[in-house]
Amino acid sequence: MKSESADQSVSVASAQLDQPQLVTMASSIPDSSNEPAPAQPLDAMPAEKHAVENVHLTVKERVSVTGNRDGGLESLEIKGDLLLKITDPSATRLSILMNASEQFGGTEVQYRTHPHVDKQPWASERKIALRDPKREFPVNQQVGVLRWRAVTKDESVLPLSITVWVNPSGDGASEVVIEYQLENTSLVLSDVVFAIPVPVGVLPEVSEPENGLYEVDPTNSRVLWRLPSVSDLNASASLELSVPNGADSVDVFFPVSVDFSAEQTLLPLQILQVFDTRSGAQQPFSNEALLVADNYKIQ
Repeated sequence: MKSESADQSVSVASAQLDQPQLVTMASSIPDSSNEPAPAQPLDAMPAEKHAVENVHLTVKERVSVTGNRDGGLESLEIKGDLLLKITDPSATRLSILMNASEQFGGTEVQYRTHPHVDKQPWASERKIALRDPKREFPVNQQVGVLRWRAVTKDESVLPLSITVWVNPSGDGASEVVIEYQLENTSLVLSDVVFAIPVPVGVLPEVSEPENGLYEVDPTNSRVLWRLPSVSDLNASASLELSVPNGADSVDVFFPVSVDFSAEQTLLPLQILQVFDTRSGAQQPFSNEALLVADNYKIQ
């Protein structure tokens, strides 16, 4: 490192990435009864997925993060959807009992039910049920029944933090170190890709990363650092690069972004039971969850 006064610490966070047209690589890859059934948590999905039932529920959650160059968090936003798909025509009249958190990162979670869903049962007991008892859910169609949104500045709910150190030498050359830390070690992130801009027309020198692969993408003037997964087994790692010229301003290295997915959600949410609204009998169901980085970056 050149000097402490030139150092800039950055907590990061992403946008979805295009594939490069030309790359150079280096790698280092680490190794039915009516008895109540237990709740099926969406924030702790098993490694092996269960068979899909005739009633299948999917949670899709997107996380957006914007960090500042002083290392702070400007905002973290999650947006989620609960999707229902029924493949059995006899199971189209049902209700879904859930456990849904009121708070996320110290702020209120805003829930919105579909217009055909009765708002009163949702508000009083977190139950999804159709407002018109004569109406049925469609068959063989995936329909959204619930949405939620929360915005916070609480860094404790960050799934992944990233610090970027930029060390300019004063003559256009510069060294950059990118380090990530998995803050939520219960998560397993897949297809993790960090994108670091570099000066246009300059080929950076990249040191072999501790984990994963790197790619130099000269067409889009960036370095991509790819990891198949990030978990508690490789919860922290770094990548170093340097440029010989073109870095008269540290702005050329921003925004830094990261893309990933996971089979868990950030918002604690459980599907407790599914009932037939006519008989009151409990219905078998399956569920899955997907978290994606929607716009996770440092400006």
